[in-house]
Amino acid sequence: MKQYFEEYFEFTITRKGDRLFVSISADYPDCRKSRLGISEKYVTADLKAVWSKSKSTKLEAVTTYFSEVDYYDDMTNVYTTPVVRIKGGKIEIGESEHGSIPKAWNTNVVAVFKDMKSISPITKLIKSVLGSHYSKFEDGIIKAFRPVLQGKQNHNSYYANEYED
Repeated sequence: MKQYFEEYFEFTITRKGDRLFVSISADYPDCRKSRLGISEKYVTADLKAVWSKSKSTKLEAVTTYFSEVDYYDDMTNVYTTPVVRIKGGKIEIGESEHGSIPKAWNTNVVAVFKDMKSISPITKLIKSVLGSHYSKFEDGIIKAFRPVLQGKQNHNSYYANEYED
């Protein structure tokens, strides 16, 4: 799925009850001031690959969708982008309506895990989503996520720029 991500990244973990929500958000590459023409077929295939690589019994669901950045939505020229979710191995495909041409797009992946203390299933999932991008962010992600996994916090985020050291 790494082809859907570029430059500015946000990694978030939130504990709600007995669930952990892990979110990855980043700029969608090369789609400035245009409609997002993306095939649900390819997004579905990529998300299936992420799901199958996870092999964690703690992973309950993973969803990917695309959101607008800096837009005014007048809903005059409506078009859709895919929303793909895998829950318990079952694929659900939906769509999100858009009615404007935004300045840019974000790619979003949200994973839901059963409560756990181990960071390994989360880092494996993030690595399968980001591919070669992951190694640059690994230390920051682990540092930000550990306090939530240890029960010291309920929410934390890590922000990174792919091109900064």
